[in-house]
Amino acid sequence: TCVNPFRNILRLSVGDILARVLSFLAFIYLARVLGVDNYGVMEFALSVALYLQAFTEGGLDLWATREVARGKDVRRLVAQVVPFRLLLGLLGFGGLILLLPWFPDYPQLDLLLVLFGMRAFSQALDLWWVFMGQERMRLVAIGLVIARWYSPAQSLHWCKTPATCCGCR
Repeated sequence: TCVNPFRNILRLSVGDILARVLSFLAFIYLARVLGVDNYGVMEFALSVALYLQAFTEGGLDLWATREVARGKDVRRLVAQVVPFRLLLGLLGFGGLILLLPWFPDYPQLDLLLVLFGMRAFSQALDLWWVFMGQERMRLVAIGLVIARWYSPAQSLHWCKTPATCCGCR
């Protein structure tokens, strides 16, 4: 079957834009609730988690997407990629734990680094690359919205004041 590339681009674009707008609105709310200092601590922890995420991906997503698009056995690829990404996540998270004493001494920063760092494991289990390789962009777009909205939604649920969010003052 021939898939219309414009339909795929539209689905991905709509999903990505929706995910980014929802995430942006959530972070505006968090900045107002937490205040500049506490929000900065949270953003610092998130930025460290992004480096850990890049390490956990290890470029495997791009390779695996290409392999799925070439028609390789998906079950076999998942069996190869996911354990390796989990290993990378474990190594990266272990490195993060070892580096905790060298991070700035801010209230709750260590806790936030550990919590955000644990996302490496769920990210290692993410199979978006399978759907991307199969050109099932509707599922990829839905996954983008869920993934980008989940963390801010949790924060919106728990963060009514700085104290309820991260134990900050």
